[in-house]
Order: sequence, then C-alpha cells, then structure tokens
Amino acid sequence: MLTARRLALPLLLASALMAGCAAPPFTSSVAAEIGYEALGPYMQYDDKFLMAWLPGTAAQQPEVARQLTAELARVISQGAQKPVFVTVSGDNSAFTAQLIRDACALLPGALPNLRLVFVGNPAHAEEARSAVLARRGTFYFEPVPK
Repeated sequence: MLTARRLALPLLLASALMAGCAAPPFTSSVAAEIGYEALGPYMQYDDKFLMAWLPGTAAQQPEVARQLTAELARVISQGAQKPVFVTVSGDNSAFTAQLIRDACALLPGALPNLRLVFVGNPAHAEEARSAVLARRGTFYFEPVPK
C-alpha cells in the first residue's frame, strides 16, 4: 500500500505539470503577437502596428457593433495614405470577420497601403479576405491557436 501511494504522488504531480503546459487562453495579447509575427518582416522602422480586438459580446448589442465598425473603419482608412499594419481578432471569429467586411464597406476608396491580418477561424477568413482585397489592401490569415 505504501508503494502505491509513493507512485500516486509522482503521477499526480506529473499530470498537474502537464496540465500547466496547455496553450495559453486566446487573448488580445496572443492575437497581437501572432499578427506581429506575420507582419513584422514587411514593416519598416517607422511603420505603425495596430491591434483591434473585437469582443464577441458586442454581437448582441447593435449600437456597440456599429461603434466598433466605425472605429475599425477609421483605423484601416489610414491605409489609403500611408502604410498601416493591423491585426484584427476577437473572441467571436464570425463576428470579427463581419465587422471587417462592414468596416471596409464604409470606406469609399482604395486602401493600397493596408496590411491586415485576421486571426480567427478558417471558416470565416474568406469573408474578411474578400472585403480587404476589394479595397486593394493586402490580407493575411492566421488561425486561432489550439
């Protein structure tokens, strides 16, 4: 019986350590790091790197969603004049792709200097990609880490 207890403790410790090695939760900081890794090689010293984290809870609040869309449009509109590097993500991938599409639709002209990384679900990437490309921006996709 003493031997079984001696074996059980190391096994419990080992499983606790392995559980601690799980991937960190997906947050705005993780998304920003992923976006910077994707865009960093294309950036010059004085280029702007921006991160937009769009909370999925706003999907249930139309006024908040409109405000987020307008703010995202303001940020990406800088790509009409000068290089802007933006990572866009959130905790609701479908909602985030929808806001990217809606923000691009608000803008009248081309955004040839926009470099946008969408960190989300592959199923939602095409919606965001087509909106960015329609404005002549450059689109990058990175999946949410598992």
